[in-house]
Amino acid sequence: MIDSVRVSGRPARQDRRGPRTSSPRSSPRPSPRHSPRKEGQPSRAESRDLCSRDLGDEPLLTAEQERALAEAVARGDTEAFHRFVRANLRLVVAIAKHFRGRGLDFDDLIGEGNLGLIRAVRQFDPGVGVRFCTYASYWIKESIRRALNIDGAPIRLPSYMISLLTQWRRAEQEHLRRHGRPPTRDELAEALGLDESRRKMVEQALLTHQFLPGGSVEESMALEEAAADQERPEAPVEAQDQAGVLRGRLGRLDERELAIISRHLGLDDEMPQSLGQIAQGLGITREWARKLEIRALQKLGDRLEGPLLPAPRALAGSAP
Repeated sequence: MIDSVRVSGRPARQDRRGPRTSSPRSSPRPSPRHSPRKEGQPSRAESRDLCSRDLGDEPLLTAEQERALAEAVARGDTEAFHRFVRANLRLVVAIAKHFRGRGLDFDDLIGEGNLGLIRAVRQFDPGVGVRFCTYASYWIKESIRRALNIDGAPIRLPSYMISLLTQWRRAEQEHLRRHGRPPTRDELAEALGLDESRRKMVEQALLTHQFLPGGSVEESMALEEAAADQERPEAPVEAQDQAGVLRGRLGRLDERELAIISRHLGLDDEMPQSLGQIAQGLGITREWARKLEIRALQKLGDRLEGPLLPAPRALAGSAP
């Protein structure tokens, strides 16, 4: 029980109808607030039902209440888990409204968004220093976008990934020109200096987005612009300059962000590690490690792209 963080003195709607356990008209479906799924995720129907019953039952939480609830959730307190979810259902609805008209009914958008909210509640770390709404918004949007992508909606990739995909395509063309045959994926990964995790990232992006041919016009134009940048004669010099800029910007990162970037890119004369290995070493989930890496890359700046990220070992010898 977490009486110290009780956020609403009003009885829930179900109390006005009497306890569920004694009502012969209660719904046969299991309620997420009484049947938490610690293993796996709730169904989309359950997440939609959760929203329709509980939206508006809880007021907004303060930062102090968020921290207390997150700590209680980490201890396995199911009441805290459901209260945390209920207090943020409005956020799901607000975000889902921006995705209307893209192939899913609004109820389905809310159901998908609730899955992201549930994931965010389970993984939120108040020690990171951001409010829960900021953290949860990422996972809510991610969950909705994944569902829309299944129905054919394009997802915009970050600039460094577009640059990496461009280099992959150019390496394919260069190998075909030199050897008269398409390269294997092992040959491409070796030519670009990709570790196993980055190779899998590229392969997944190629499979999902079907770049050149098959990608969206916007993505194809972005790839062509990135390819044109690679053809400029000053590109090698700029790559060296970017390496220096990167080393100077590492001071922007906090301790965990720096650890993730350094280990993933192999900046300390060590072999690059996968996000799974890094997460295990830091005692966090792989998803949270990926989120921290994305945030770190944003701090370092969008212009740090090109050969820098695909070939991290190039920086190892001169990293501070």
